[in-house]
Amino acid sequence: MVDRIETHPLTSGFVNFTDQSINRDFAQGSSIDREWSTLDLKDASDMNSLTLFNLIFGSTLLGEDLLLARTPATRLPDGRLITMKKFAPMGSAVCFPVMAISIYLLVVASLHSTGLSLEEARSSILVYGDDIVVRTKYFNLTSAILTHYGFVVNTTKSFSRGHFRESCGGDFYKGANVTPTRLRKIRKTGCVGLDKRFGLAAQYVKHANELSANLLFHTAEYWYTLAEKTLGKLPYGTSDAPYLCRLSASPEEAALYSDARLLDGYQRVTGWVIDPQKERYDTSAWGHLMKVLRLMGQNIITPKYGQMTMPRKWKLKRKRNLIVA
Repeated sequence: MVDRIETHPLTSGFVNFTDQSINRDFAQGSSIDREWSTLDLKDASDMNSLTLFNLIFGSTLLGEDLLLARTPATRLPDGRLITMKKFAPMGSAVCFPVMAISIYLLVVASLHSTGLSLEEARSSILVYGDDIVVRTKYFNLTSAILTHYGFVVNTTKSFSRGHFRESCGGDFYKGANVTPTRLRKIRKTGCVGLDKRFGLAAQYVKHANELSANLLFHTAEYWYTLAEKTLGKLPYGTSDAPYLCRLSASPEEAALYSDARLLDGYQRVTGWVIDPQKERYDTSAWGHLMKVLRLMGQNIITPKYGQMTMPRKWKLKRKRNLIVA
């Protein structure tokens, strides 16, 4: 469904699952000209009802397959069995595409019914899951039709007036990116084989890089300094560097400030590397089946763990001759 929806002539570019930047770019531009508005839905996956699903997919072969893939009921801790009226909860692979295409179809059909051409109607809304960008002149109609079919518009996170727009994690005001940098919970677990101080220091570097990327250099320096009390002097590097480092704008700048030495035509440094640790898989029948199904027909790709990503279990290793530029 995801591949077909993203490439079909009727929906390509307007219903997206893999690229959030499309919605963010529209939101940023509209924070200047206000041509588009951003609309957010509360608990959209829970509000995407089975009744709506049957209205859209009920008479199709795809609908039959999707019904076989959904969970019809859930058992509560007290033993009661509750039949679900929503199509599928978050965590179901079919929840996101069914919800997105349902929202898109409802709005496009409603706009088309007012006299707009199909081309104008389908190009007046962009959907990424429950994150919606719609032409401002159709904002009220879009809100009304979604509410009529059971969705709940989050009025505190939907913006059609003024110059502020928010979509897919990006906040914009008059063209400026004003997205806040939040301090996420620092986990005390994950790093194995070293004192916990090293694991915490690695996470300090991650947060400092996020601050630096948002030009909050003084705050970033505080966290870098805190990390260096445990890890020692950090080299510089770009956002995709495979080692813990101070964030630089370019490889050339990283090499300039890292006191790197030249070896075989490349700049090399010594730094800390996050080494993901293998975890035990459930070898029971269901666990093994899930693992096999996940890997069937797919290229096995070794994850690349850089400074911005930390697996659930990892070690810190100090390595020499790391490439900077």
